[in-house]
Amino acid sequence: MQCVYHPILAVYPQLIADVKKLSAHYGQGKEDSHNMKIYRRLIFLSLVCVLLAGCVGSPIHMTTTYSHLQSVIKKNNENLLSMKFGMSKEETMKLMGPPERSEGYDWGSAWLYRTAMTSGVYGTSDSDFTPIVFDQDGKVIGWGRNFFTEHVKRYEINIKNK
Repeated sequence: MQCVYHPILAVYPQLIADVKKLSAHYGQGKEDSHNMKIYRRLIFLSLVCVLLAGCVGSPIHMTTTYSHLQSVIKKNNENLLSMKFGMSKEETMKLMGPPERSEGYDWGSAWLYRTAMTSGVYGTSDSDFTPIVFDQDGKVIGWGRNFFTEHVKRYEINIKNK
């Protein structure tokens, strides 16, 4: 797993030290201007941390989203190794969990699971998803981008020939 360092995290030790100083002086009547400066700094840093963590474009949000997506990608890739032809939708759901996307067709359906992140955290490139293809009876007939593409082409050719 890749760890990302962000400069805002550098203030955390100072924040802890300030809290300890305030705790030591609490109840001893030592309310001086130094303690007020520490208190103001503590409030300011807390607000900055809350605001940065809540912003969608913030480095903190990007890092947590990136880490979550990487764990989903890893899980999906590992689970795909256990897929078997003929599995039902229920069995697939139990193994893979809910799909991130699903598509329905005349010939069946496809569930799409994120297995890569080539287009970034918020990207949704088709190449980032692996389809699991079901026939009309809800049984797995194959999976993978190449299988899906070839299956759609075969279906389109059959329709044109009829």
